Amino acid sequence: MKPFNQFDMEQQIMNCWNVCEDLDTLMEGVLERDMTRDRITNALMGMKELYQLKFETLWEQFEAMLDQKREDQFHKLWNPSETSYADYERDDNMGVDSTARGDNMGVDSTARGEVL
Repeated sequence: MKPFNQFDMEQQIMNCWNVCEDLDTLMEGVLERDMTRDRITNALMGMKELYQLKFETLWEQFEAMLDQKREDQFHKLWNPSETSYADYERDDNMGVDSTARGDNMGVDSTARGEVL
């Protein structure tokens, strides 16, 4: 299975929302076209099977993303030599480095003229 990201998952969630549109279409067919009981039953069975597959795919993508996240965290934890200090600082600051925040936390205090 290919690696998934949040955008793949978002797309799959949006695909699952189509069930509402499909039910509206079926309801229109029942009310306005006098669908037979057999046609209604066939349509419902087909929708059930289709959405079962869509939700299974969505769940598989969700599990794959969780596994990827766990692997990434495990890799960072057990391979600290491959993770730089900047990576930790970026994680702690939620992706914003200290110079971008303007708080000078990343600057040596003596460089700012402060006495230790």
